[in-house]
Amino acid sequence: LLYVTVDYLPAGTGPSITTDEHFMDEARQALGVAVLAAAKAVWYDPRFLSVHLRMPMAAGSFHAGTRVNGSSASAVWAIAVSSAILGDALRQDVCFSGTVDMDLAIGPVGGLEQKLEGCRLLPQFHELLLPAGQRTFAISDKGMARSMRVTEVSTLSEAYEILTGQPL
Repeated sequence: LLYVTVDYLPAGTGPSITTDEHFMDEARQALGVAVLAAAKAVWYDPRFLSVHLRMPMAAGSFHAGTRVNGSSASAVWAIAVSSAILGDALRQDVCFSGTVDMDLAIGPVGGLEQKLEGCRLLPQFHELLLPAGQRTFAISDKGMARSMRVTEVSTLSEAYEILTGQPL
């Protein structure tokens, strides 16, 4: 659904963080935090990182006119950047919603029932990761009814291991 391109910035003048037009100010700021958190998690100097986030468009795409704002995806963006640096493949059957901070903690988000419904719309998703303490009976019940596992995570490291099968 999204492409995160991570490149080496030889001049060391970064991090260079860019997005396409779908991402609004708060989402861009959240991407900046995600990039710095990822660099910290993998002990990589962020001055040598170039990260670009884009949402591809195709004729008839459901992305048409989509605007993304907020920090709910910052944790998964940090995972994507970390996995690109380390070369670990990401599972393609997991949705993840959560914020990340510079202590590498996964923080709460809103609208989890709607996010679960969104995950369910695409048949490849079978698991939803969400911040620890946010799984409610309603979320668990809806997940089970849709054959979707609901897993709580509290740190970037926990999420990374679930999403890659590798320790962070």
